[in-house]
Amino acid sequence: MNMKDTSTTALTHEVQAAVTTFCKSIQDLLSDNLVSVALYGSATREDYIPSISDVNILIVTKYLDIPSMKKVLDSVAISRQYNIAPFFLTVKNLHTSTDIFPVKFLIMKENYQVLVGEDVLHDLEIKREHLRLRCEQETMNILLQLRRYYILHSGRLLTDIMPRMVKSLTDILYVLILLKQDSTVPREQVFEVAAKIFDFEPKVLQNVVTLRTTEALLSDKDAEYLYGKFIGIVSGIAEQVDQME
Repeated sequence: MNMKDTSTTALTHEVQAAVTTFCKSIQDLLSDNLVSVALYGSATREDYIPSISDVNILIVTKYLDIPSMKKVLDSVAISRQYNIAPFFLTVKNLHTSTDIFPVKFLIMKENYQVLVGEDVLHDLEIKREHLRLRCEQETMNILLQLRRYYILHSGRLLTDIMPRMVKSLTDILYVLILLKQDSTVPREQVFEVAAKIFDFEPKVLQNVVTLRTTEALLSDKDAEYLYGKFIGIVSGIAEQVDQME
């Protein structure tokens, strides 16, 4: 199987080379067991941030036992220095998991690039009812994690968790917009469009996102204020998603 070119992605030349090396290594190690390797996530979109964003790679195999996993350990460990994050699945796993992880697979299908082997995502069916339920579950999970974090950390280090949670929330909002409007929007418009649908202040989420990419430190008071606003938005979305059909 020939390796596809990654020059059209947002990856730096160094990371492109690392992805190519990683894929060739996986091909050699898994041989006939390998079905597909695909790049997905921010690396195939406009919101990729070098040295910060993960380089998500889906690896689909015919089977995935201990010996086959053992073969790839060194390659995966080496690739982590370039933020390469492989996600291993068997073909059977892929086709039986869309009801459990519909949001994850929808996000994959929206933006991906096959690097090696078959296109296993194109015809993957994801049902609307599974998406709505998963969006409700994940929104509530974010809310519970934010509350739990605040209590366990005595209201400190709040800027550590907010960027991680807003990344997950962005994917959920992207899918909720699709469910509400039957169409998607560019990533940079997700907060603005979702804010109109779910009635919240988009600037709050935009301020949380900046915590990922800036070194500016918030005072404890400002961090708690932003945290409170963030929790309020997540809580409101969770309540509304529960009422969606």
